[in-house]
Amino acid sequence: MGSIFGTSIRRDLKSVYDTLQSSDAELSLLVTVVKLPTGAHEIITNTEKLHEKVNYLLNTYDDNMCLNANSEVSIEGLLVTWKDEKVLSEYLDELYK
Repeated sequence: MGSIFGTSIRRDLKSVYDTLQSSDAELSLLVTVVKLPTGAHEIITNTEKLHEKVNYLLNTYDDNMCLNANSEVSIEGLLVTWKDEKVLSEYLDELYK
């Protein structure tokens, strides 16, 4: 799951958060692609405390996925993997209705 458009990334991230809140689902991996002010891209991989990280991203980045403290920093890509394949299937069904 991912997108080059900030609003789609935010929608996807919010959907992940809602799924985590409403079920026993767990993520196994969260990868973000962050564009820095220099134009370089940083790939960040998280494997622990992923529910908290998703919440942090939603609160720290605006609707266009620009960092609240510095709009020259933005999330341009997102990838999540679920621990349970059944959750992934249900999540994708809901996301793409």
